[in-house]
Amino acid sequence: MAKNYILMVLLLVLAGISEAALAQNNPPDSIPLPAFLRKRNDIRAEKRLDKERKIAAAEENMRRKAAGIVAPSMRFKNINKPSIPYYVNERDLARILTAHKGEDNEKLYRLLYNYVSNFGIKNFINDIGLLYDLASLSAFMGNHKLSSELYALIIKHYRGTKEVPKWVYDSLVQPSTAYLNLAEYKKFVQELELVDSLKPEVDSIDINMGEEINSKYEDYGLSMAQDDSSIVFTSQRNKHPSDPELKNEDIFFTKKDEYGYWEAAKQIPGLNTQYNEGSPCLSPDGKTLVFARCFSPAGYGNCDLFISEYSEDSASWSEPRNLGPYINSTAWDSHPTFSTNGDTLFFASDRLSGFGGSDIYFSRKGRGQIWLPCENLGPVVNTRNDEVSPYYHTLRRVLYFSSSGQLVSFGGFDIYKTYSIDSTWSEPVNVGPFINTPSDEYYFAINGDAKIIFYAQSDTNRSDLDLFSFPLPMEAHPDATVKFSGSLREERTGEIFTGTVAIFDLEERRMIAPKRTSADGSFEFNLINKRKYLLVVDGENFFRLEQVFFLDGPQKKDIQLKNIQTVQFKSVEFELGSSRLSPQMENDLHLVIKFLTEHPDFELSIEGHTDTSGYADANKKLSQERADVIKEYIVSYGKFENDRIKAIGYGEERPLVRELTEMDRKTNRRVEFRLFNRPPLESEKAIPEKVTDPDAPLEAPREEDFKEDKDDFGGG
Repeated sequence: MAKNYILMVLLLVLAGISEAALAQNNPPDSIPLPAFLRKRNDIRAEKRLDKERKIAAAEENMRRKAAGIVAPSMRFKNINKPSIPYYVNERDLARILTAHKGEDNEKLYRLLYNYVSNFGIKNFINDIGLLYDLASLSAFMGNHKLSSELYALIIKHYRGTKEVPKWVYDSLVQPSTAYLNLAEYKKFVQELELVDSLKPEVDSIDINMGEEINSKYEDYGLSMAQDDSSIVFTSQRNKHPSDPELKNEDIFFTKKDEYGYWEAAKQIPGLNTQYNEGSPCLSPDGKTLVFARCFSPAGYGNCDLFISEYSEDSASWSEPRNLGPYINSTAWDSHPTFSTNGDTLFFASDRLSGFGGSDIYFSRKGRGQIWLPCENLGPVVNTRNDEVSPYYHTLRRVLYFSSSGQLVSFGGFDIYKTYSIDSTWSEPVNVGPFINTPSDEYYFAINGDAKIIFYAQSDTNRSDLDLFSFPLPMEAHPDATVKFSGSLREERTGEIFTGTVAIFDLEERRMIAPKRTSADGSFEFNLINKRKYLLVVDGENFFRLEQVFFLDGPQKKDIQLKNIQTVQFKSVEFELGSSRLSPQMENDLHLVIKFLTEHPDFELSIEGHTDTSGYADANKKLSQERADVIKEYIVSYGKFENDRIKAIGYGEERPLVRELTEMDRKTNRRVEFRLFNRPPLESEKAIPEKVTDPDAPLEAPREEDFKEDKDDFGGG
């Protein structure tokens, strides 16, 4: 120790640095630290950063697991090993074949699992059969989670027909719900418009970001500072310097003024050139800008990623420099986005070493702030098709992206979200039909508090792309991860009911996209925890149910419903010998009124019954009076035609049980409501239209199905 200390002092003296200068954390610029000390400080800083990163990741993992987010069961060891693009081991393949012939399922399972876990990227093209064998055997062995994950991978990566793996996947996962198609959605919303508390907020529409940002040319590909105070985006408003007919992409910048309004967008000096610049991305601190520059002689491929840093001393951006061959390739590289700490860069690339057309990659900063060789995000996120437009929400630590190859799609490119958990990525979730349409969705960003999504689309009045904002739906929210599920049953018989389930966020006063239950009556939503919601369940065979609930962790709710064919209400019980309505009956009677209003094809029969006490004639007269007074109430409040509702008093003629006790007599004293479809009048019979295929793919429930396709995702 003494020798090391003496050696260090000698080195410091030789370097002309006193102990006092060394003790200062920030020595004078005129006295630079020796190289070995700078290297030591860099290593210490990297270790601190790495420790902080691991602590943050561990805390995030705990939160996500508590919310029900699940990491994939299998890891693929060789995905990012350039030396093993395709894994092959002839000895192990021979052992797999032997175990298969010997019908030793346990041994075969172990051998297959080990072999598949060594897959490289090209194995997902050439060895999909082994993936299929392991998926099938996993289901047989009872590991349904692994089996469903493997079938999902087969669907994403198989080059042939996918009907069989889709059928098996659906049977394993039991997809509980499907979004309503457009016609069903419109009808459902119209029925709910009568309920004042369920009306959507006025701002639940697309809002053009205005002439300060948009031009009469294409504007798209925006990125926001973490505090939402500034935006950078791509625009084609500038003419190409050599040929006005050529597309010219440039980067523009705007910030909010003191009143919170966007200032007129301007170019960033020194950034735009005669080449195409687009897809800009700001680091969380707003001091680093990464963007794509296309067709530049300084590039490795047709589009490369460049970086520029902001200097507060000169109040300007540095000369952009190419991020180098660790990130850029000889192909197309674009659509960058930073992680929370700015130490990871995600981007899209169509390099040949990927799973499909375009994949999502990432690179981390290493020692000396050098970007390390990029890695593929893996086969759960990337597919045989295209993944583009990654967007990392830096405050909520969620990765969004656009894809044309995931399991659930409304058409073209849809937006998905995925969560980092246990050093891998969760199964992507479609953000729903309030954002995704039959057209393509990409070029988007979400503001800091996750209330607004910004994206590019064509205005209805002209053909070019403009930047719009839209309230972020629940399905797309980063925190919508807590599962709320349940099933519908008839309250007495347990009969399975199918219908429509909608949920309203009572804090934001917005509807979550309604879904149709599965054949087994089940449904499932992902919601934000610790909020109050309104559950609305509707269907043809039961009365609509409306129920307020507070979500506190994952919740399963088995809902008991009343069959509309014959209904009894506990509240509709008359005083002995009386036919006078009591106030407690009114809620249930209004339920009947509501149903008849919403279902004009139904008629109602009100049937009064008594017990056997007293005289039969008096009992029949009393039961008729009770049925009549209920009919009068319903007709009066509902303003229905008189002949649509019938009132019949049966007296003691139709007992449910033999009367031996007072409870038996109470059971027989009842009023039954029988609902049935009335036959259509001749004038109401319509000429049948062309029959549509019931199995045809459904449209997304959104008015904007006329939305025009976006431009190709080129440099911007």
